[in-house]
Amino acid sequence: MKNPGFNELVLSDVESIEEDQYFFLKRNWEFIKEQVKSENMISDISYDIWISEMQLKEYKDDIVHISIPEEMHHALKYIIKKYKAFFGVTITEILGRKVDVRFVIAED
Repeated sequence: MKNPGFNELVLSDVESIEEDQYFFLKRNWEFIKEQVKSENMISDISYDIWISEMQLKEYKDDIVHISIPEEMHHALKYIIKKYKAFFGVTITEILGRKVDVRFVIAED
């Protein structure tokens, strides 16, 4: 199934964003990761290694917490440096409000 276009996604879910932005982000998390990949020309290999297993953990007070697998804890600084801005810009564009992105280690 083809993902809806960026404008279709945003426009069709405006009420959902206003009601509950966390569930909007959660529902569209795979689309968001694909947007990060395509808009930033991230290779399939880099996507598979670094992004594919990322999960939306929390969204509160304009802060998006993204969890990475525990086995990637050694690469946290690299992930922050390489991907924080990409996710921040993409989510800001989708929500229409500035957000901060924080990466956290997933709890087992």
